[in-house]
Amino acid sequence: MSTNLTSDGIIAFIPIIVAATTATLGMLGIAIKRDHFWNTTLMLGGLTLALISSVWAWQYLPTEAVTDLFIVDAHAHFYMLAILIATIACIILAYPYMQSHSGNR
Repeated sequence: MSTNLTSDGIIAFIPIIVAATTATLGMLGIAIKRDHFWNTTLMLGGLTLALISSVWAWQYLPTEAVTDLFIVDAHAHFYMLAILIATIACIILAYPYMQSHSGNR
């Protein structure tokens, strides 16, 4: 079974690509300069962009498998949204906690 990647399949990939790029840029930001405010802002901005693109991509959900190893249906999309919202909440709650500690740990 071989499925070709269509434009709907690429749209289904966009939230995952944005979230992975955000994580990579966050690690690079920490490696360049350890600043809780800028890293929190970068992560919140990127994950909010992933959340918005995920809501936008909901209307373009493919009816079959995106690729042989990647299937996005309504259930997978719902859980993707739930994980993104939980991650944003964790970042918002972690910022004051990190600010309460002095120095690098």
